[in-house]
Amino acid sequence: MAPKLTTLHLRPQKPFDAEYKLTLADNIPPGINSRYLFVYKAPDSQSGTADWQKKLVDRLSKSLESFLQEPEAGVLGLPQLLGKIYPDKDSGRLTLKVTKSSTVRFVVSHRTNVTYAQLRPDHGFPMRYLDGKSFATGLENIPSPDRSGGFEAFSAQITFIVGGFVICVNKHHFLLDANSTGKLIQWWFKKARSWGTFEEDKNLELADPSLALTIHDKSSLTMETTVPAQEHVDWKVVPNARPTIFGLELPPQAVMSIAKMLPFIKPKIDSAVFHFTSASLRQLHEDVSKHTQDKFSTHDAISALLWRCISRARLFSAANESPCENSMLALSVNGRRKLEPAMVDAYFGNAAFFAPTVVPLNILTSTGAATLADVTLSIRESINTKTTNAYLRSLLQLIAAQKRVTDVVNAFQVYMGYDVVMTSWEKLFGSIEDLDVGTGTFQRMRLPDGGSFDGLVMVMPAYGMRDECTPNQVGNYPGGVEVSIDLLFDHMASLKKDQEWTRYARWAEL
Repeated sequence: MAPKLTTLHLRPQKPFDAEYKLTLADNIPPGINSRYLFVYKAPDSQSGTADWQKKLVDRLSKSLESFLQEPEAGVLGLPQLLGKIYPDKDSGRLTLKVTKSSTVRFVVSHRTNVTYAQLRPDHGFPMRYLDGKSFATGLENIPSPDRSGGFEAFSAQITFIVGGFVICVNKHHFLLDANSTGKLIQWWFKKARSWGTFEEDKNLELADPSLALTIHDKSSLTMETTVPAQEHVDWKVVPNARPTIFGLELPPQAVMSIAKMLPFIKPKIDSAVFHFTSASLRQLHEDVSKHTQDKFSTHDAISALLWRCISRARLFSAANESPCENSMLALSVNGRRKLEPAMVDAYFGNAAFFAPTVVPLNILTSTGAATLADVTLSIRESINTKTTNAYLRSLLQLIAAQKRVTDVVNAFQVYMGYDVVMTSWEKLFGSIEDLDVGTGTFQRMRLPDGGSFDGLVMVMPAYGMRDECTPNQVGNYPGGVEVSIDLLFDHMASLKKDQEWTRYARWAEL
C-alpha cells in the first residue's frame, strides 16, 4: 500500500535574505546527509486518530518553525536551517544562503501497512526494519546538488504507523556536527512538548539570554593565527581531489546516478546494534585495569575492544592475509573546549575533529587483556595529544594553505579496508525526557537502513543510563550502552563469533 505523503513548507514570520560563510571546520566532515530516526510508541487511547495526529504535526512543525529567524539576545534563532549550502567551484569553501523564498521541508507520512510491533521492539529495534524509503523519504545518504548547485541543509519527517510514530531529523554534515545536532533536537523537542501551553511563550532553553548569540560565534575557528606544523596521519593533500567519504573517493555524479540504479554492484554490508550491559562495562574496565595503573575511560576500553575485534574479523575473513601492516582508529572528538579561546558547548556548527590512533595489526588483533590494555592506553594517549589547541589549529592551517580546501582528504581506508571511523552520541541526551515531544513514549534512536558504510561505528545515546540496569520491559531502553556497527557480511558474521567480543557484547536481532 502506497503511503500518504504531505509536505509542509515551514517559513519564517518575516522572510529574509542572508549569506553565512561557513568555516574550514565545516569542510572537515564528508558531504553526506546524516539521518536520525526517533522511534515512539503511541498512546493506546489515541493511536491512529486523525485529531491526535494533526495535533502532533502542529506541535512539531510550529515549534520547529519558531526557530526560523535571525538570532537576537534572548531569542533562539537558527536561520541556517532554512538555507542551502554552496561549495565554491574554485576554492571549495562553503557558503550557506537563505532567500526570502527559503523553506524547511517537513514531510508527514502515513503508513497504515506498518505496525509498531513490526519494528521489533522485542529485538531492540533492528535497523533493517527502519528503511530509509519509508522513514526518510527521498533523502539519499549522498545527496545531489539542486539545479542551482546547492545542497539542502536541513529537513524533517514524521511517519505515523499503527501503534506508533517515527521522527526523522536530517541535516547535511557540512552544516552541523553531532554535538550541534543533539542540541538542536533537545531545543526543538523541548519547545514541542510545551507547545500550546502556558509555558510555550517562555524561552525555556536559554537560562543565559546571551547564549542566543554566542552559539553562532565562529571567531575561535576563523581567527588568523600561526602555529607550528604538525603531522596529521589521518589527512593527506591530493591536488584536484574528488569528494571523499572517510577516505573513499566518490565517482563523478553521472556514474553515481547509474550506481544507484544498480544496487547489485555494491558489496553486501550488514549492520548490527550490539548492547553492553552496565555489568559488562564494569567487567571490561576491571579486566583492562588489571594490566595498567594509568588512567583511561570506559569509552577508551570500548573503543579498543571493538577496534581490535573488528580488525580480527576482517583478517579472519581475508584468510589472515592483509595488504597493510597497520590499522587506524579515527575517533571523532568535540573540539569546542579544546580550542583556545574555547567555544560554548552549544556552538551551532561543526567543531568535530579526529583523534587518530595507529597500531600494528599483529598487535591489535592479538588476544588477552594485557594487549587490550595496551591498545586502550594508545587510544587515550592519542586523545590527550591530538586534541590540543596547537594540534587542531595546525589542521585548520593545513586546510587553509591549499588553493582548494577540498584537496585535504582523509588518509585512512575504512570502506573495504582495515581502518575504523568511530563517533559517539552516548552523552548527547542527558535523559529519556530530552526526547519527549509531549505525547507518546520515546523508545530508541536509530539510523535508517543500516549497512550504509563498511567500518563505520557509532556509539548510540545512553540517555544518562549507561550505569543503570532497567527492568526488562519490551521497547524500553535497558541501560548500558548500544553500539551500531556496519561491516561486510562475512566480517560481521566473524565478529559475532569472536570470543572476546561475545564476552562483553550481546545482540538480540533477527
